[in-house]
Amino acid sequence: MKTIHAIVIFLVAVVLSAVLIGQRYKQLMNDHLMMRESSQKVALTTVTNTLRLVSRSLADEVLQKEDLLKLVHDIVYSGKEQRNELRGELYRCLYQMYARISQHSIRQFHFHFPDGRSMLRFHAPDKADDNLRPYRPSVVIANRQHIEVHGYESGRIVHGFRHVYPLNYHGIDIGSVEISNSFQQINKELSAITKPTKTELLFLMDKSDLWYKLSEGLDKLYTPSSLNPDYVIENQDASAYDHFGGTIQTSPFLEQLQLQLKKRSDLKTRMAEGNDFSFVVRYSSQLYSVIFHSIRNVSGQHAAYVVAFTPEPYLRSLLLNSIIQFGVALILFVVIFHYRIGLTLSRKKQEQTKDFLMTLSDNMGQGMYATDKEGKLTYINREAEKVLGLTSEESLNKCAHDLFHVDDSGHEQGCFILNAIIEGATCQQEMAFFRNRLNKEFPVELTCTPIFTEEKIVGTITLFHDITQRLKHQQELVEAKTQLEEANQHLSELARVDALTGIANRREFDQTLSSLWKSSYRKKERLGILMIDIDHFKFYNDQYGHQKGDNCLQQVVQAICQSCLRPEDFIARYGGEEFIVLLPQTAHDDAVHVAKRIQQKIAEKAIAHQKSPTKPVITLSIGVCSMIPHDLSSEQQFIDCADRRLYVAKNNGRNQICDQD
Repeated sequence: MKTIHAIVIFLVAVVLSAVLIGQRYKQLMNDHLMMRESSQKVALTTVTNTLRLVSRSLADEVLQKEDLLKLVHDIVYSGKEQRNELRGELYRCLYQMYARISQHSIRQFHFHFPDGRSMLRFHAPDKADDNLRPYRPSVVIANRQHIEVHGYESGRIVHGFRHVYPLNYHGIDIGSVEISNSFQQINKELSAITKPTKTELLFLMDKSDLWYKLSEGLDKLYTPSSLNPDYVIENQDASAYDHFGGTIQTSPFLEQLQLQLKKRSDLKTRMAEGNDFSFVVRYSSQLYSVIFHSIRNVSGQHAAYVVAFTPEPYLRSLLLNSIIQFGVALILFVVIFHYRIGLTLSRKKQEQTKDFLMTLSDNMGQGMYATDKEGKLTYINREAEKVLGLTSEESLNKCAHDLFHVDDSGHEQGCFILNAIIEGATCQQEMAFFRNRLNKEFPVELTCTPIFTEEKIVGTITLFHDITQRLKHQQELVEAKTQLEEANQHLSELARVDALTGIANRREFDQTLSSLWKSSYRKKERLGILMIDIDHFKFYNDQYGHQKGDNCLQQVVQAICQSCLRPEDFIARYGGEEFIVLLPQTAHDDAVHVAKRIQQKIAEKAIAHQKSPTKPVITLSIGVCSMIPHDLSSEQQFIDCADRRLYVAKNNGRNQICDQD
């Protein structure tokens, strides 16, 4: 009867330990996958936001030029024959810039008519006037609602992460322009961020979102995915992608890993749901996390997956550790079981069991030592000797706490672990510190269990392993995240400053004007504005070249900065050769005085301009406006006032200041 009772207890203990260890492993694995998924999601969001800022800067600095907007306006409102000529002029005007940026981050540069038809594709200039409305919701939204649209979207020719901006010429809607990034550029930026983790990426497009949009014959640009025939990838052999910097070449290793993942019976079901999910896959004795990040299109529908494959040595060590823990627990239970029912076994049998346990403990991959109830070592295995740098001869019968525990000796309450054992409780610590033979401290994870004989504590068994590498890996992840945040902050600052002149750009001006307008409205204070244009600057560029032109812009900015004497005066590059100055708490006459001072500084510089019809030197035309914001006024009216007066100054012969309508 006692034997049956002991067997039942043994089986219950084995099953319970297996369940607990298995649950612990699954919990740690899921926590790690959640952390991995979160860090990848942060990196992906950061990269797409950064490319969005870059496209915004490009749109502000290049596409808001007066002559360019007028050209687009003329294309929209001209006849077919003249429209094709103007379309060719627009292509020639911007082609060099497109050829340069298409080799880096920009895949598509595309102008649209207000009704949703294609105006000019720089990546396919011979294909135009086709209706995009059934296939491109982003174009429809941008032209109907006159708002910027950002997000992933497939198209008639190629797909991309798109940024669509509405265009306006003097209050007239003239369509929209699209700047599109390829996944190749996103992969390049993400690879730099995830390099410490050796992550490889794959971009899968939902066939149902893409296939019906493609123009005839362009399905050859794509090939079915190895994971799921309902998804496609870019055809690596398609020469059409060479114009956009090529495609991502899938490594043979990644192909093999996909074939391994394809064996999962639930893969297609999970992909059909269109949500984020993850798997752990074993390949070539290594574990890999495979995380599917759902990419939503501008309509909020699932359209693609970014799949991240990351080697996970931590999960492999975690699995081995769980197996070892179960093995140790099983052996301990077997030992206890045999001890309880085998009191009559011979001494020889006991010696054989002892030898077996020693061999097992010496090869278990974890440090293990036993103590008596006074804390003196009675056994230490080879792994513990290796980690601690001690031998059995010099460690047995020595106090473990004095020998290698940290901060135990001389403590008023003694060792916390020893106190817990004396009270009859198992002690588990996720991080404690031991000291090796060289007096060097290192972190360990340990489990210390009391040994009972006839309900009396006779000693302890402690299992531990060095977690230095695991902590180092965690620290590397924290540092990588910190570096990512710092890089993102730096890129954000760059996006607010004009790269050539070093002053604020159009985006920063819009934000500053909004802030100053609200402040002046509350305080009932005047706010002044100067709209400045360099006279005949196109002639200057044609005669002296763009390098001299850039130098001229810098000298003009220097003159403006020298003329705006107060710290609160704000200067920005409004676009091309136009600059804008905001003067808080400035009356009308004072604003005119600042404008005259700017013209005087430019005159003193005497920058030669032989082809100027006005004077043989650089001159400025300035529009001046000053008002107190009120309920019937707006920021746009404020800008339009200065813009009108600037055009009056230009129409009256240039090199003038106009402060009245």
